[in-house]
Amino acid sequence: MIIIQMEGGLGNQMFQYALYLFFRHRNITAKADISRFENYTLHNGYELERIFGINAKYAGKKERAVVKVLGKCLHLLARQPYKEKARMQWRFQPAVHKMKFGFLKGYWQTEQYFLEAATLVRERFTFPAIADEQNKKLLQRFEQGNAVSLHVRRGDYLSIAQPATLPLAYYNEAIRLITATVPDARFFVFSDDIPWVKQNLHQSNMYYIDWNKGSESFRDMQLMSACQHNIIANSSFSWWGAWLNNNEKKIVIAPQQWMPGLPAGTDVLPKSWVQVPVTYEAANN
Repeated sequence: MIIIQMEGGLGNQMFQYALYLFFRHRNITAKADISRFENYTLHNGYELERIFGINAKYAGKKERAVVKVLGKCLHLLARQPYKEKARMQWRFQPAVHKMKFGFLKGYWQTEQYFLEAATLVRERFTFPAIADEQNKKLLQRFEQGNAVSLHVRRGDYLSIAQPATLPLAYYNEAIRLITATVPDARFFVFSDDIPWVKQNLHQSNMYYIDWNKGSESFRDMQLMSACQHNIIANSSFSWWGAWLNNNEKKIVIAPQQWMPGLPAGTDVLPKSWVQVPVTYEAANN
């Protein structure tokens, strides 16, 4: 049995569940551990059931304890590979795919973990239909063509020791690359800091979406996926918005260096996405 710990925001949960689906696809017993959300105060808690109607097999307290202990014993006997915690969050670890028993804790942020089950993943991550007029009108605007989602994440990224916010130069270059191929591009901005975007990136063909809040914030990801092209932030949220975009001719622009301190060329980004080099701000003193 494989138990996968679920944690983090919606995008992280989706990566973890996608790995869960990979094991189920291979007919390996897998269960999800959602115990971390019992006293979880960040983001919107465990969201997969509410948004996607997902009913995963959940691991109980006794199962989690048994798998951890027995997994370590099997590892010592060299009978099964065992992993309780991933140390290389940004690199694909092929050994994970060979597992049949163990407790997996990590973010698994690369499509390589679930590409074999990609059709199933897309099927499970089907958003509920949009009913409110504001978002319906926005979808109608997307259908006019050349809609490009642009995601700017600031908020919590500003408060860490080395800010993980992408520099303005990244967005300027991403916009340049898109407009070189899509001259009539219209940019639809999703951000937790719209005032900053208006001050620093404002242009005539740019529109701002700031009304999907709280339990409805997932609608931003849904809307991103409905655009023809995507400019993403270093965020699993907009990563999924771009990945779930079914446009076969989509252009996805992404930061080459996903986080400060990481080398360029990690496994986070699909090979077809356009990578823009970035230089992050120096760490706060």
